[in-house]
Order: sequence, then C-alpha cells, then structure tokens
Amino acid sequence: MIAATEATEATAATAATAATEATAATAATEATAATEAILLFAHGSRDPGWSVPFERLAARVRERRPDVRVAIAYLELMPPTLAEAAAALVGEGARDIAVVPVFLAPGGHVRRDLPLAVERLRGAHPGARFRVLPTVGEADAVIDAIAGWIAAEAGPRG
Repeated sequence: MIAATEATEATAATAATAATEATAATAATEATAATEAILLFAHGSRDPGWSVPFERLAARVRERRPDVRVAIAYLELMPPTLAEAAAALVGEGARDIAVVPVFLAPGGHVRRDLPLAVERLRGAHPGARFRVLPTVGEADAVIDAIAGWIAAEAGPRG
C-alpha cells in the first residue's frame, strides 16, 4: 500500500514538473516572439497604388510568421518612414527587428542610405537590435520564382 502511494506521488510530481517546464518553455517562446519584428523596407512612390504589392507581401509574411510583428516602411514619397515604423515597433515591444530591403538589387539606396538610417535607429533605440538582411532580389528563391513566372507567362500561347 505504501509503495503504491509513493508511486502515485512520484507520478504526480513528475507530471507537475513536466507541466511547469512546458509552461516555462511556452512563456519563454511567447516572450521571444513578442519581441521579434520584421520591417519590410521599400522605396516609395507618389502613386498610392504602388504600395499594394508591398501590402500583399506583408500580409503573406504575417500569414507565415504570425508570431512576429510585420511592418512596412518607405524610403521616400510615402509614409511611414523607416524611423516612424521602427519607433512604432519598438513602442509595441519589439527588440529584435529584421530590416528587409524589398529591392531587386542593392543600389545606392540600399548601400548608402539604408546603413545610415539604421545607424540612426540604433542611436534612437539603444534597447533594440536592428539586423539588415540582403535585398530580396539577391535570394536564389526569389530569382527562381521570378524566372518561373516569366517563363510561364511569356511562353507560347495556344
């Protein structure tokens, strides 16, 4: 009888420990996710319709990464600016922000303007970490997707 009681208590203790560890792991994951953000950075245009594909891109990223905040910022000609979008993310608790240049190639804006802007962000938000990813056009998967689309759309018509 004592052995059965001890076995039951041991099983209950093991289950309680496992539940506590699982809760702690979940809390740690949620805390980490709550501090992560993706900031898509594009050029901008005077034409408000120009931003539609970027909004669609942001929506797709949100679908695939519901655990992080996703925002868009523009270099010029339309809001929000990089500084405004970053300030909003930091204000919402983001501390690890991946800046993604949504450009096909790293021209002057990406090579010159973006690094200067990110340095200003680091100075304005010392509690946040800003990582700049390569331009999306440098990714083989993006080039492959574009090539596949062109090959399919520009192929012979029956």
